Amino acid sequence: CASLNRMSFLATCSRLVSRGSTTRLVGKVICAKASRSISTYSQLSDEHTMLRDMCRTFADTELAPKAGEWDQAHKFPADAVKEMGNMGLMGVSQPAEFGGSGMDVLSYAIAIEEISRGCA
Repeated sequence: CASLNRMSFLATCSRLVSRGSTTRLVGKVICAKASRSISTYSQLSDEHTMLRDMCRTFADTELAPKAGEWDQAHKFPADAVKEMGNMGLMGVSQPAEFGGSGMDVLSYAIAIEEISRGCA
């Protein structure tokens, strides 16, 4: 979402309406999302599927069972974060030469989505 002046705001609105997108208007900020253009998991590459499965399993087995306890105790899950670092999830989209995993931004989005499944 980006703040827009009045003229560009109106131009953006008419472009969005002409493309059939849905919009949400809050003050002078407009957020647009394309309608029905989301790819399915069946279109993921093998690498992305393996990453999704690894993150989903970790979230379901390591994070979800303890998330409520961590929230109630206001405790930072240092061991879980360390484990995610060991799995290569702390620098998913960073180049390997800088210590990251060297994956693309879709990998990053998949990792964030699946890890968030384990949050309370």
